[in-house]
Formats: sequence, C-alpha cells, structure tokens
Amino acid sequence: MRGELKELWRFRELLLAMVERELRIRYKNSVLGFFWSLLIPLVTVAVMTVVFKVFLKNETPNFGAYVLAAYLPFLFINQAILDSAQSVLVSLPIVKKVYFPREILPLA
Repeated sequence: MRGELKELWRFRELLLAMVERELRIRYKNSVLGFFWSLLIPLVTVAVMTVVFKVFLKNETPNFGAYVLAAYLPFLFINQAILDSAQSVLVSLPIVKKVYFPREILPLA
C-alpha cells in the first residue's frame, strides 16, 4: 500500500496534467463551462422540492436541503464510477505503450 502511494506521488504531475486535459475536453464547447455541472443538480433538486412540497403536500421543513444532501453524494459516486470505467477504456492504447501507475486513470 505504501509503495503504491509513493509511486502515485512520483507521478503527480501526470495526474494533474490528465485532470486538466479531462476538464478542458469536458467543458470545451459549453457556454457556462464548469458551472453547468453545478447548475444541473441544483435545478434537479429545485424541481424535486417543488414537486414534493407543492404537489404532494410534504410538510417537512427544509426539505430541499435534505434532497440536496442525498442527491449530491449519489450523483458524485454515480458519475465517478461511470467516468472512471470510461477513462480506462479510452486510455487503453496509452496503457499498452507507456508505463505509469494504472490508478491514475480513474483518479483523473
């Protein structure tokens, strides 16, 4: 375990470069950029709050905060798993040619 962490520390510049590349690719053609990824969960939580409070007559105080506290971790874990699996498949040619810690791909 300690050896893998030392190796990850040695390749930290590669990790930072890959994270930067992923962010540039993801938000390249977006007008709002990074804020788009924040806007979508907030709008979803707002719609869920309106539906549950107005139409279903839920009397829970601060219901939106409860929904947000549950939805954000779920969305983060969901996207992290999907993106990490996809990153390994996309980077398969690099994995075959160059040595680096394979843990960097899902972390990026």
